[in-house]
Amino acid sequence: MTGWRIYILLGLGVAALAAGGLYTWRVYEAGQKVGGVETADRIIREQRDAVDAMAAARERVRACYAGGGLWDRASGQCRAAVQGAGQ
Repeated sequence: MTGWRIYILLGLGVAALAAGGLYTWRVYEAGQKVGGVETADRIIREQRDAVDAMAAARERVRACYAGGGLWDRASGQCRAAVQGAGQ
């Protein structure tokens, strides 16, 4: 009878380890999904910020040209147009 008790206890131990491993794997997968959503949200926010910054820069350049200026790409600033240049 003593031999059977060892096998029963061993079986229960293996079952407990398997259940613990399954639980740990489920928690890990859930964490991966949550982390993936947070990462995707962060990337979307960064892309939106980049698009907004590009639109603002484009508007500054357009306002420069609309005001009769010349956009200096090297300095990133609007320069007054030189009178009589290119005529």
